[in-house]
Order: sequence, then structure tokens, then C-alpha cells
Amino acid sequence: MSKDEKNLTTSDPMGRMYALRRFDDIFNSFLDNFWGDWSLSMKAFEELQPKASFPKVNVIDNPDNYDVEIAVAGFSKDDIELELKDNTLFIKADKKEECEGEDCKKYLAREIAHRSFRRVINFPAEINSEDISAKYEDGIIKCTIGKMAAVKPDSVKIELK
Repeated sequence: MSKDEKNLTTSDPMGRMYALRRFDDIFNSFLDNFWGDWSLSMKAFEELQPKASFPKVNVIDNPDNYDVEIAVAGFSKDDIELELKDNTLFIKADKKEECEGEDCKKYLAREIAHRSFRRVINFPAEINSEDISAKYEDGIIKCTIGKMAAVKPDSVKIELK
């Protein structure tokens, strides 16, 4: 630190600018030591990202059925698999990026990486496996799953006591 720099105070406008510049230098030095250069920090960030994610889901309990909405933006219909087994809906998707050599994209930042996901939804009532429909539209799967009709007797005879 030079003699002139020592005489600057934070009440002086030039002293405040020097203090801010000095803080910025210290902060950047810390980041450089902690993360390294930008490409290394992005690589470290990508390695911290989970390999699988969980899509947002809405499950609506109607009197005769369940409506399930699953947010799967970025996946095509061919990437997604739905399976119903024992009152449980299994949802999974795998998206593979295939590129070789110069065909691969070079990312500076990548936060929209859709690799795969798995999701399981359990239903509290018996479901009718023959009353199921699903459609994919605008990044949302809309699935309707019918409930089993409760067996109700046609009539009940009531005895008087």
C-alpha cells in the first residue's frame, strides 16, 4: 500500500472508491482461489447438479376419478413412460443427448439440463385400471384415473323392531 493510499479515509469520496476497489480485489481473489476460473467453476456447478430430478405434480381427488397433472417441459412424448400398478402410478422419463465431436454444444452455463426423473404417486382408493386416459400437451401430462365404484346394493330391506 502506498503512502497516498494510507492517507485516504472512507469519509473522503476517493477513499470510498479505493475501499470498494480493494474489497472487490479481495473478493475476486477469494473467488479465484475458491472456484478457479469460470470454466472450472461451471464444471463444478454441473457436477453438483442431481442426475435425476422430480417434476412438479398436482393430484386432484374428484368424486369419480383422480386428475393428475405432471410438469414435464423439455421432454417429448417418446421420453416419458407411465405405468399403473397396485394403486400406484409410476412416472419416469429419460432424455439422452447424443452428440459426437463438433456436433456437441459448448455451454457457458447450463441450468436447463433434463436428464431423467422418476416419480411415484400412491392413491388412497382402489382405482379402475380400465378407466385411464392420458395426454401430453404444452409440457404437461394430464392423466385421468377412474376410481372403482363402491358396490352398492340396489335396495336394503329394513326391519321394524
